[in-house]
Amino acid sequence: MANKIIMINGKPYDAATGLPVKPAPRPRPVRVAAPRKVPVKAPRKIRVSSPPKPVKPPVMPKKPVRRPAPSRTLNRQAIKKPLPKVVVAAPRPRPVAQKPRSMARPAPMIATRPTPIAPRNLKRRVSPERPMPVLQAEPAPTEKTPEQKKKIRNISLLVSGIALILVAVAVLLYIFVPTVSFWMATVRSEVSGSLPTYAPAGYSVDGIVESSPGMVNVKYKSPSSDGYSLSQQNSNWDSESVLENKVKPVSNDYQTLTQKGLTIYRFKDQAIWVNGGILFTITDNNKLSNEQILKIVDGI
Repeated sequence: MANKIIMINGKPYDAATGLPVKPAPRPRPVRVAAPRKVPVKAPRKIRVSSPPKPVKPPVMPKKPVRRPAPSRTLNRQAIKKPLPKVVVAAPRPRPVAQKPRSMARPAPMIATRPTPIAPRNLKRRVSPERPMPVLQAEPAPTEKTPEQKKKIRNISLLVSGIALILVAVAVLLYIFVPTVSFWMATVRSEVSGSLPTYAPAGYSVDGIVESSPGMVNVKYKSPSSDGYSLSQQNSNWDSESVLENKVKPVSNDYQTLTQKGLTIYRFKDQAIWVNGGILFTITDNNKLSNEQILKIVDGI
């Protein structure tokens, strides 16, 4: 139901609640602001600059024209200075006295050319000629004086004497020095062996060391007993191969010695072992003891 309004003393009251009725608020007047005047700026004047002046290209300096210099050399063979023409005047005929004519036939006259006469004032330029080399004669060989011959003879004798001494020293070294002889034998045989530093008492190298392709043999001598020999040859065997190929085929009765990790087989009159690709064999006819053989192995 709609609310009923009662007017009491000119004031409106609600009939149901008895409360005064507030009057409706008056609408506020709407103030419309006047539009602001927007100042309009005058357009800027556009200044058009004048077109740029054309730039002139730089003026390049002119290159000087080089002309070839005149030649300073004079080739006399190619160009010759023209000589003035020489006009030779013919000689005037001399008056000949007239002889009385004879009835005989005259002898024919021989025509001769007139000799040219050069003018006195004409000077001809003549190029200087190169002087020819003068060959000097070799001096005749002079004979040598007796003193010079004596000096030459003494010098030749001295040189030949020195040469003989050097040859003799080389031969003596080769024969009596074992180291030199052994080294030359290893070079010839191509065996990289070594000469033992130990030899039993009373033993020494006997003469020249023998060599053959792939093998070197050193002989030792002793004044009190028979000597022994040490042979070295290239080999790729080991201790077992030496036993199977060198010892057992000869004898089953052998001894085994050990020195520096090497195995030495002693059988009959030989001692054999291998070391560093070289097979060593001592042939002593049972003159050396096992201790001496071990010292020889230790000294190699």
